[in-house]
Amino acid sequence: MKKSEFNLGKTLLKSLLIYLVVILGLAGSVFSNEIVAVGTPLVKIESGFQGSTRVELDAQKRSEYLVVIDFDGQNYRWKTRENKILNLSKSGIFYTFHAFDGSGYVKIGDMSALSQSSEKQYFYMEHLILGLETITYWGVVQNFGLR
Repeated sequence: MKKSEFNLGKTLLKSLLIYLVVILGLAGSVFSNEIVAVGTPLVKIESGFQGSTRVELDAQKRSEYLVVIDFDGQNYRWKTRENKILNLSKSGIFYTFHAFDGSGYVKIGDMSALSQSSEKQYFYMEHLILGLETITYWGVVQNFGLR
């Protein structure tokens, strides 16, 4: 093998490796989802025709009923509710993510705007519609950021 052929092979190999790194990097950014909101519930309210019950959640239930919303590059998704597609609307200090199928919504409020605090503080309400009954979680948002 001549030295020029060896250098050509080495150059092609380097080009191929650079190409693979770029392609894998792009694929990672296309297929990975951006977390938009993560919230921990503090209270659960179940309501139906017969009445309503309110329960303050313990640490185990709080971690079990987390709410997570992400953005997949095209749609907001309700990760903790069957990955349902959500529509975002904003009104004043509130951001509401509505499920397209009518099964519920998550409303996030920027409460720091009311308290004149420099530190952002978000609370949320997650409302699930199950036939003629509902479940509502009230809690605190740890992470919130829109594209």
